[in-house]
Amino acid sequence: MKIYSRARLSEQTDPSVSLAALRKVLPFTFAAAKVSRRPAQVWDRHQFGWKGNSPSSEDLDWLVECLDYISNDHETSYDILLLLGSMGVSCSPAKQHLFVERLIACMDSNMPVHLRHAALRAAHNARQQMASIDAIEDAQLRDTILTKLSPAILSVVCPRQSTTPVGDMSNSFFEYYDRDLCYVQLIFALAKNSNWHPHLSGDHHIDRCISMIAECCESSLEHPFT
Repeated sequence: MKIYSRARLSEQTDPSVSLAALRKVLPFTFAAAKVSRRPAQVWDRHQFGWKGNSPSSEDLDWLVECLDYISNDHETSYDILLLLGSMGVSCSPAKQHLFVERLIACMDSNMPVHLRHAALRAAHNARQQMASIDAIEDAQLRDTILTKLSPAILSVVCPRQSTTPVGDMSNSFFEYYDRDLCYVQLIFALAKNSNWHPHLSGDHHIDRCISMIAECCESSLEHPFT
């Protein structure tokens, strides 16, 4: 956090030096948090563990600010989203708008696959906050979350949607089994709030989740339908 603050203060003098320092501190944070940054581990929900007390929401606000600060650096953005998706807590309400905007941007179809997956993982981690959409006082933030997040999520789990008939619900599901479990858990959490229903139905999330139930329940692995 201190290195990030110093990087922002020195931005006008030599931003390349400050960014280099910032990139060096993230591997240290991974080591301290015992998190692997390998793309194959992005869906591992059991790899994380703090020594001592877990961080609070406010403790993570600097990571959200950093995510915005280095928005054109895909690898550092991946690192930050992977950390945020592994911590079991999200940012504070004060940074939620910025967090959601960056999530949506990182889910864009032009972004690298591993970055888009890390963004979906971070959204899954913050699913309860996003489900409580009516508790958000900022009307602009509510509109952003409701109208932009749902299609962004769909673009990650169905990257070939534009070339796939709407009736074909099997496209790309279970290509990444743990990814799709996180996806279903995210959609189920959002669906608990009726404000989400028109958006989830309009983007065919509900139909897709229903089509996944049989295959999930037949598996011996964990499934989210409880």
